[in-house]
Amino acid sequence: MIAPLLNPGARVPICGYVSQYNATEIASAESPFEIFGALPTPPEHRFFLVFEWEAEHAETTRQLAAWVRSGELKYRESVAEGLDAAVSAFRGMLRGENFGKQLVKLAND
Repeated sequence: MIAPLLNPGARVPICGYVSQYNATEIASAESPFEIFGALPTPPEHRFFLVFEWEAEHAETTRQLAAWVRSGELKYRESVAEGLDAAVSAFRGMLRGENFGKQLVKLAND
């Protein structure tokens, strides 16, 4: 588990909890609040809504794109190929089988 490796004062956005939606025993599904709350020095953690940061969107997008182009920021994502794979990709996302964003590529550019 990576949570114990967080630095003191870390802030953690909670995103991607959808993998727990289909837990067979929802009462036994561990929430991010329980995971972080159990740490000796819990980080600041909360759910967030994208529109909270709407004013910063353009500048943030510009900076992130520059970091991706320069190689300073690397990312991974799961990509399913073709519309026929969309349903299984969606189901896999609900089970937590994807890494990062789950995308479905429909056509080549």
